Amino acid sequence: MNRVSLLVACAAGLGLVVLALACGGRNVSGTNEPAGSPGGAATLSTSPPQTPEAVEPLLADWPEATPGEESDASTGIVSDVLAKMPPTLLVSDAFIQPGDTARIPVRLGRGFGSTTFKTYGGYTVAVADAGGKEIQRERTDQDGRLVFEQKFEKAGNFFFRAAVDGRVEEKDVRPALFCVYVRAKDAPIAICDLDKTLVKSGFFRVVVGGAEPFDHAADVVNRLVKEKRMTVLYLTHRPDFFAASSRHWLRANRFPPGPLYTGDLAALLTGSGAFKAEEIARLKQRFANLKLGIGDKYSDTDAYLENKIRPVLIPDIDWGKKKLEYWQEQHSQLAALKADVTVCRDWFEIEEALFGGKEFPPARLLGPIKDMIQALERGP
Repeated sequence: MNRVSLLVACAAGLGLVVLALACGGRNVSGTNEPAGSPGGAATLSTSPPQTPEAVEPLLADWPEATPGEESDASTGIVSDVLAKMPPTLLVSDAFIQPGDTARIPVRLGRGFGSTTFKTYGGYTVAVADAGGKEIQRERTDQDGRLVFEQKFEKAGNFFFRAAVDGRVEEKDVRPALFCVYVRAKDAPIAICDLDKTLVKSGFFRVVVGGAEPFDHAADVVNRLVKEKRMTVLYLTHRPDFFAASSRHWLRANRFPPGPLYTGDLAALLTGSGAFKAEEIARLKQRFANLKLGIGDKYSDTDAYLENKIRPVLIPDIDWGKKKLEYWQEQHSQLAALKADVTVCRDWFEIEEALFGGKEFPPARLLGPIKDMIQALERGP
């Protein structure tokens, strides 16, 4: 599918998104290359340095946001919105092992994340660490690219920002935060979806703003990191042009740092289950200890089971629904799950399952759903 076809397909599938953005992250983050791969005011970080003595590297928290970094005006979509899309730095996380070299492309352009229709060569981009120390300064090539390259000997979370010197097309370019996550091959990993898993709402609410996290979700995810020493990898079917805003949302809502994997426009058209199964299979080639997968879609559990990962499902069930066909479909999908899939109604139950050893089999919800079906079949 060529670039024009992709844009047309996206326009057709995301018409509501276009309207929302007009009114008001396959470049997958760190997935395809073993040593890392891609996800502005020109000022660099002003936050204090993180010293190894003060913070355990594996638990190093997000750095404070810099001015302009939290802006949501990073992209637009199709038609007349194209002209309003500002120049953007696209850069994503890397997930590597100690002794590896992270090679992370940084791109300056306008478009749908990795699908750009204009790039900017000859602009100077500076990369600084979390303490604001500049470690690289380089001009973009004719395709608007440069490569951040650095070897990491020890495990930890290592944060960086890329920022453009000056303005591009008389517009400020917001700084781009990214991280190199360095873990041993056998480090325990938990995979977690975003929309309707950590985020209460679906993708549209994320786009227009106001997306809230599920109650207690951040507390449980932080327990996974601090008590079970898991690395939480955020795997979302969102396209990569929402990578920066997704990262900001995680930080603002107290979720721990972790690699963010996103899709692109092509992945958006292929479906969430297939996308996630493919990315998890790639991940397993480099990291052997994938222990847990948390998501809201039945297809998420399929992706986890295919890769021998414990699935925890928090299904998106509207218990106030009064449509018979809806409940028949919910019953059918739940009944098809294997008995060892953990099915929870909220994050308090997920906490009981992960830390208290309590079992929540799929059959537990079949009774209430069957009651709903019978009540609707009887009628008023």
